[in-house]
Amino acid sequence: KLRETAGEQGIYTTLSYCWGQYDKCRSLKANLYAHKHNIVFNELPSVFQQAITFTRALQIRYLWIDALCIVQDDSDDFTREIAIMDDIYKGGFCRIAITSCKAPTESFWPPK
Repeated sequence: KLRETAGEQGIYTTLSYCWGQYDKCRSLKANLYAHKHNIVFNELPSVFQQAITFTRALQIRYLWIDALCIVQDDSDDFTREIAIMDDIYKGGFCRIAITSCKAPTESFWPPK
């Protein structure tokens, strides 16, 4: 689920990835309330699921994903968050940078 931090400090990871043509899993004004209460893990694209799994393996509770943490159809939120995105990435414990996937629906882990 989404958690608003309102200036709180804590340990988190960030995800850097290619959106590609995928725009199904993102926070919008219409689903923001629902996202603050629950986001179904199995409904997330592979890159998000794997980044969450990696973050949990590091025993870190929070992961910042732009598609979910920025309300994509709220121009005020979008402008505000884009302006501090550099600080968001700098403040994270580590950045998970996925360079091998053209869209978040692809897997960045090799097959088992």
